[in-house]
Amino acid sequence: MICHNCGKEISENARFCRYCGVPVKTIRARRVLVSLLLVCIFAGGLAVSGWFTVRTWQKYNAPYREEDFDALQTELAKADDSAEEILRLETLMEGNSTEIRAQKDALALHRASRESEILDTITESPELDYNTLFQTELFSSAYLQYIDDLLSAFRQDRQIDSWLYPYYTYSLEYGENTYIDEDLWIYRQDEEAAETEGDTQKFNSALSDPAMFYVAVYISNLNDHALQNGHFYVTGLDMLNTLFKIPGYVLDGAVFVKAYGGNPDPQEMEVPGWTPQDYNNFWQYAGSYLYSEHAVWMDYGLSAEDFDLDWNTLTDENAYYRAYEKFMDTVAPGLDRFSPAQYVPDDEYYGGVRYELPGREASLQEIAAAYITGNPSCLKELGIDIKTLPSSFDSLIAEDEARLEELEDTAGQLEAQKDQAQRQLDGREFLLQQQETLSAMKNLHMKKLTVTLWVFALIFVFMFIMTASGVRRLIRSLR
Repeated sequence: MICHNCGKEISENARFCRYCGVPVKTIRARRVLVSLLLVCIFAGGLAVSGWFTVRTWQKYNAPYREEDFDALQTELAKADDSAEEILRLETLMEGNSTEIRAQKDALALHRASRESEILDTITESPELDYNTLFQTELFSSAYLQYIDDLLSAFRQDRQIDSWLYPYYTYSLEYGENTYIDEDLWIYRQDEEAAETEGDTQKFNSALSDPAMFYVAVYISNLNDHALQNGHFYVTGLDMLNTLFKIPGYVLDGAVFVKAYGGNPDPQEMEVPGWTPQDYNNFWQYAGSYLYSEHAVWMDYGLSAEDFDLDWNTLTDENAYYRAYEKFMDTVAPGLDRFSPAQYVPDDEYYGGVRYELPGREASLQEIAAAYITGNPSCLKELGIDIKTLPSSFDSLIAEDEARLEELEDTAGQLEAQKDQAQRQLDGREFLLQQQETLSAMKNLHMKKLTVTLWVFALIFVFMFIMTASGVRRLIRSLR
């Protein structure tokens, strides 16, 4: 054995160390104590390293951030399902949109039917005052514009002016027509000023101011024409009747001679069968024809058909028709209207000519209905509130509105669900990045645990070996 004092080897049976003289029992006691202390130290180290080894092994085998991985997997599963969910929701939304469109169409149809029914009730009512209706703001302003356009058409009507103005100037020169001021009031009486200032000053000022003309000349005749005759189309021939206020043939017959084949200069007049003397007689005694009930040429055995004349060239009818179209497009767009007037010779009518109106113009009731439909605010001027009037379609409209509200609520819910699914789908890449980051952290964690486990395992083995050695030494010390 080894002396604990000097460290030299001595015999197992020796009682004292032969080198230093220390008693052997003391040496053994100390050796046992040292061996026991070492066994305790290594055993403690073995226990501690074993405990850390077990703990590390448990961590190594325990799932790493399992809840986080599960949550990511759940969200990724939702994201993977969201594409199909979006398709499903889009199919539902398309069907819902189809239902909404159909419901809106049904609602629009029922509302239109309600409005049509109420308008029919209003326009068919004998209590509806057309005069009052047509005096509402929009109609009256359109009416005044129509008159302005008719006056403009007349002032620019070169066909009428080509025979009316020469007769006017020749009559002034000839000086035999005592009725010139009454007959041809539309022209200025100061011929020199008219020629100097041009066509803009050629006509009476009443033909340049529609408001003045409307009040002074046209209002009663226009009402008679539109309401009593039953149509709004004012032809060029109507304008002549209105401007000259001719019941039958009150106007000096010379105008009609000029209009339908003659010329104011007796040397150039071309009434069939007339001699210059006939023209002189006509001019001298024009006043005698003032109240004739028939055309003056009939006194000479002539008729309107005897004149070699294209009756449709007597007026620039297109200008009057354009004014009519503009007016109708304003107050009753889309309704039937006459085509341009067609003129035919007929001695029984004014000037030996009458007109025919091809086609059909909407009735006053139809025009009133279209006007009210396009301008419902006019009903307020009439004291009528269309919203408060009852209709057989009211219950259907209420059902349509309730159903439409349900469909629109469903549409909002589907849209919200689609937005949620889209957000999940859009976040899939982010979730994959999170999963990749978490996996990387797991791998790093496992590497650290592996190293730690190996370290503690080695320490444990070392401590186990040292403890076993210490135990053997302790046993030897006790012997």
